[in-house]
Amino acid sequence: IYGGSIAIDTFYGKRVRKINFMDAFGLDTKNLDEMPEHARRHEVGILTERVNDEFTPQTHDRKELAHLANDYLTDYIASITGQRVLTTDRVRKFSLFKFLMPDSLGVTDRFGGEVAIYGNVGVFNPFVYAHELAHRKGYMKELEAQVLAYLALIGSTDGILVQSANCERLNAQMASLTKGIDERIDFIERSNLRLELKKEFIARKPRRGLYSKVVGSVTWPAYGLKMLLTGQKGLSDYTRGFTNFLYMLEQQPQSR
Repeated sequence: IYGGSIAIDTFYGKRVRKINFMDAFGLDTKNLDEMPEHARRHEVGILTERVNDEFTPQTHDRKELAHLANDYLTDYIASITGQRVLTTDRVRKFSLFKFLMPDSLGVTDRFGGEVAIYGNVGVFNPFVYAHELAHRKGYMKELEAQVLAYLALIGSTDGILVQSANCERLNAQMASLTKGIDERIDFIERSNLRLELKKEFIARKPRRGLYSKVVGSVTWPAYGLKMLLTGQKGLSDYTRGFTNFLYMLEQQPQSR
C-alpha cells in the first residue's frame, strides 16, 4: 500500500509546475549574501515592537490551522506558477522520527508525503504547519519551505497567521545573533518581548534534556550533512539562510 501510494504521488508530481526560485524571486539557495549584523539587530527591534503590538493568543485548533495554512500556501504558490496544487491538509500527531530528532517540531515523509506535527508551540503553530505542508507540495529543501511558508502567511488576511510569520522571522534573527540554546534563551529573556511571547519563544526550543543531548548530538549533525549533500547549506538554512533570503528579497526594487 505504501509503495502504491508513492507511485501515485510520483505520477501526479511530475505534472506539477514547481516554483523556480531564481525566476520568481531573482534568488535561490545558492546565491545568498550574508545579512549584516547591524541590520539583524535593527530588524529584531522592529519585529519585537510589531509582535508586541499585534499579539493575539493562538485560538485555532489543529484541523483549522492545517486547513488555513494549506489554503494560503496553495493560493500563494498558484499566484506564481498559475497552477493550483491541491494536497490534503491531514496532519498526524506522532511519528517514530520524533525519537531520532527529539528537538524537531514536525516531519514530512519525503516519499509518502505524510506529515506529523508534534505538540503545541503557541504563536509558532501556523508557521510549523505551513512549513511541513510546503514539503508535502514537493518543496523538500528547508530554506524553500521556510520562505514559502513565510510569504504565504505574511500575505494572508488572518492576523494569527501573520503574527506567526513575524514571530518565526524574529526567532530566526535571534538564533542568528546567538550561539547555542543557552545564549539564545538569555537573549530572549533580556529582550523587550512581552511576557506571553517570551514564554512561547523559549518553549519554541527549550534547553535540552539528557535524551535530547545524547541523541541530538548524533542525529542533528547527520541531518545537517544530509542537507549539504542535497544542495543545501546545512542547518543554518532554518535561520541565517532564511533571514538572508528575506533580506535580499526586500532589497530588490520589485519583490513579491
